[in-house]
Amino acid sequence: MAALRQITPDDIVFFVTFPHRPAVHVVEGAGGTFRQATMHAVAVVNSVLPWDRQILFSETPVAAPDAISGIPDGEIHVEHSPQSRWRGELAEWSEPSNLGISWRENASPDASLANNHVRAGWTAVNADRTLSREDLVHVLVHELLHLLGLWQHTDGERFPDSVLNAVYYGPASPFVVTELDKDLLHAAHARFGPASVFGSEITTESLGPWASESAHLTGSLDVAGGQVGFGVSARNGLVQPWTAGPAPTGSLPGSGTASWTGTSVGV
Repeated sequence: MAALRQITPDDIVFFVTFPHRPAVHVVEGAGGTFRQATMHAVAVVNSVLPWDRQILFSETPVAAPDAISGIPDGEIHVEHSPQSRWRGELAEWSEPSNLGISWRENASPDASLANNHVRAGWTAVNADRTLSREDLVHVLVHELLHLLGLWQHTDGERFPDSVLNAVYYGPASPFVVTELDKDLLHAAHARFGPASVFGSEITTESLGPWASESAHLTGSLDVAGGQVGFGVSARNGLVQPWTAGPAPTGSLPGSGTASWTGTSVGV
């Protein structure tokens, strides 16, 4: 509850996000590593969103916009460029320390409108910085969450591992998002949705039941040094696969494979 309130600007009364599934386009000139990182970031975000809220990824590159007004409705344009080449709103609001920056344009500038929504989004990642592929994914997920309605930052002291912290020191978490990040995004889109009362009106009652978790599909196998568990869990309506077990003692490449046969299970 504290984090949900914290990431919501004081002047936002309603949850403002895209009314339909937005499409992410990579701006022309980006390298293959950046495109792959963008696809990975979209997949990470989608793993937490309800099906009808998930982001689309377009294989069609787009020309670099000069301002957010040039981005079509329902689209997010993502670019990898030096900070000196950032334009429009990105250049106006950027700071020298930025690894990335995002800007969104709402259908109306009036934050009090109940039917207001995000019209388009624009993200740039600073190509002047030396970032690994994992770092790129972290920065992109951070910016995409902003564009999806989580506009403020979390408290870095209280939630040190959140992808929504304002400062990133690295290295990136292999899972990118924490359980807190998952809960924030899932609650916003599954429990509230576009135009829902948000901000200071968030209460335990408005959030609804938020303590349910089940694991109806589980399996395990014995390995050297312990046991590996795997399965699918449903947590507050979010269905996700999981694995748990000891860390491998050797190198994974060339270490062999395992397989099994059985009945296909739908979840």
